[in-house]
Amino acid sequence: MEADNILGMVGYRPNKSITEELQVHYCYATEGPMKLAAAMMAASGGGGDCLSQVAPGAQTLVNPEPGFFILGMKSYGRGSGFLLRLGHEQVQHIMELIIPPPVQTEMIDTKVQKPQPIGEADEPRSQQADKSEDLRRNLQSRGHRDSED
Repeated sequence: MEADNILGMVGYRPNKSITEELQVHYCYATEGPMKLAAAMMAASGGGGDCLSQVAPGAQTLVNPEPGFFILGMKSYGRGSGFLLRLGHEQVQHIMELIIPPPVQTEMIDTKVQKPQPIGEADEPRSQQADKSEDLRRNLQSRGHRDSED
């Protein structure tokens, strides 16, 4: 992954001055990103046990500013319910958004098979014997001697 800057800001209240020139929609109540704040309020009903939280998903972390994400404690704004587990899940969600999934390939059979002579793989033994006899007769008619004679 390539990045111009990674900022690790610590504190318990967001400093939004760094994003003043960016298109970021903040929640007026929590000062966190609007989509995430709305999802958290809807899920908890305005209160509840922070330990029962579930990361709402990648789309709640997307801002109108392309390629800009607010993760971790800062994504919760002034909220105190942030858990490190949720921060890890947020990073995982964003990585899934920006890094395409690997292409699924068909599994190749890697079993070693006994080599078969060319042209004989799909023919029954009786047809193989007939062709061998025809080839021997053809060679004899042209003057070649069979080594068995």
